[in-house]
Amino acid sequence: MKRSAWKVRADDLRRIAGNTAEPERERKMLALAERLEEAERGRGTGGDDAPAETGTSGAKVKG
Repeated sequence: MKRSAWKVRADDLRRIAGNTAEPERERKMLALAERLEEAERGRGTGGDDAPAETGTSGAKVKG
């Protein structure tokens, strides 16, 4: 399957978030919409189709 076969836009996420009854789901969708807009402006992923780094890999750093 092509990498660009499935894409969602920030306005799609905002519309879906407006229809959900779950506050946590709405918050997450709105945050993702903001990240997608940043990526489209060229600040997030450099404009390629690679997913943005979330910083939540689950790896623990020993200190």
